[in-house]
Amino acid sequence: MVSTRRGGVQTGRSRSRGPSKALKTESTKKKPRGPSKALKTESTKKKPRVRSVKASKSSKKQPPRPQLQKQGSSIVDFGSETNISVGMTPLQEYLNAISMLFPLMALCHDYFVNDGHPLPSSIQEILGSAPLLAIASTALHCPFSVIYHFRQGMKLDEDRINNRWRCLDQSAIHFVCSIYSYALSGWKAYALVLLPLNAYAAWCLWSGGQNSFGKPVQMRLQPAIQLYLLPILLRGDMANYVKGLGFGFLCFLCFMTSKYIKGWGHVIFHIIATPYSMVLLEASKSVQL
Repeated sequence: MVSTRRGGVQTGRSRSRGPSKALKTESTKKKPRGPSKALKTESTKKKPRVRSVKASKSSKKQPPRPQLQKQGSSIVDFGSETNISVGMTPLQEYLNAISMLFPLMALCHDYFVNDGHPLPSSIQEILGSAPLLAIASTALHCPFSVIYHFRQGMKLDEDRINNRWRCLDQSAIHFVCSIYSYALSGWKAYALVLLPLNAYAAWCLWSGGQNSFGKPVQMRLQPAIQLYLLPILLRGDMANYVKGLGFGFLCFLCFMTSKYIKGWGHVIFHIIATPYSMVLLEASKSVQL
């Protein structure tokens, strides 16, 4: 109640303060939002997923892959008898052996037929000629590789990894690296410095265990190859150096990806090794021993 005085007369006026408390309570009640909890629970229930036929087929158990079992200091490849581990058939192994002859045949044809050089008559003559050293080292490695691949094609070895012919084949490669380091540089000291590297790599092949096959072998071989190519670059023979790097990279790529192309990488590697060897022979012709 507010009192005012107008001309001596006191008047009263009541101020309205909105609806009563009861009305306000009823009007401000919360209205339900959406369906009830029971309906919402039923509507939000997860429906069972139906597994597709495709998924069930893919979940079938695959046959176990051949595994490596350690016996003493050796690694036994259970897939070696049928060459499952590398995906090679007997036909591919025979082609591996035959294609290994291509580089040697190309070197001999170029040097003795195209260039008209006579056959060497003594070991001293071979040791005094860089091209003859390159050809001789390739010729020494060739029989080990051919025999190894023929034996694998004929399944004469119980294991394709743990056998002496595989070790002889790859040991001969490091022997070739040592000879090429001299034939392409003309420096005996350079070849002697690289000799321990190749000797250690060959020793690892015969020591057995995880470091005697696969990627560790390639990791030791690649530095040896790059080091015997280095003198070509140092002499300024850029054309042959670039060609050697290119063909060498293709050989390495084919070898490492052979299992992804159904075992044909090794044959392709030997075929590409033919122009690679020709580049090395051409580079050695300018070296004086």
